[in-house]
Amino acid sequence: MLTFRQRKLPARVIDVLSPALSVDTVCIYEPKDVVAEYIALSHTWGKSPRLRALKTNMQAMLTGIYLGNLPKTFQDAVRITRSLGIRYLWIDCLCIIQDDPQDWEQQGAAMSSVYRHAYLTISASASSDSTSGCFPVRDRHSYTTPAEQSMSHRLPSDISMPQSTMIGTFGSSYDLVASEPLSTRGWTLQERVLSPRTVHYASDQLYFKCESEVWSLNVQQVMLEK
Repeated sequence: MLTFRQRKLPARVIDVLSPALSVDTVCIYEPKDVVAEYIALSHTWGKSPRLRALKTNMQAMLTGIYLGNLPKTFQDAVRITRSLGIRYLWIDCLCIIQDDPQDWEQQGAAMSSVYRHAYLTISASASSDSTSGCFPVRDRHSYTTPAEQSMSHRLPSDISMPQSTMIGTFGSSYDLVASEPLSTRGWTLQERVLSPRTVHYASDQLYFKCESEVWSLNVQQVMLEK
């Protein structure tokens, strides 16, 4: 059986490392039974204008897309994908033709497989629309540790790190990104549940989640209760 690293690419992906293009250009790629790793983006559309795949521009997008024409969240996703050495990226509004009902029906039905088989899902959790980017400006004094959230009070500052917190073992249960803008978008339920590995770019810090546990940027381990 193929692992998620060995799955066929979705019907369309964004080629962010094409040797035929300059560093400031990406393109849509329509693979035919190609097995390769890819990254998926989970994001909030918001109301800001953004480049979308349409019947009228798809041919041009297959040739090349100037990075400057992409909104900030998409540019950041390209940057993250390249930094991980992954060539392909999947973004819904660029990989599904938005004004083609037949394409929407086919590709929309395949979205669960897209996230399930992605090497990694980039979750722009703190982003309220396509222009705000994946990297929020953070107040370094506003961070509350998972242990403090679970017990509903601040911990002494002299507690050594890292800490290990069992969600649901004591105190109130909580969702690390429940208050983030992305969590208000209905589509994210399947994106969060099905993705085998997710990096959440949250308001307070970065979280890495796999199917058994969550690690935070400050090296705290948050074990998921089974």
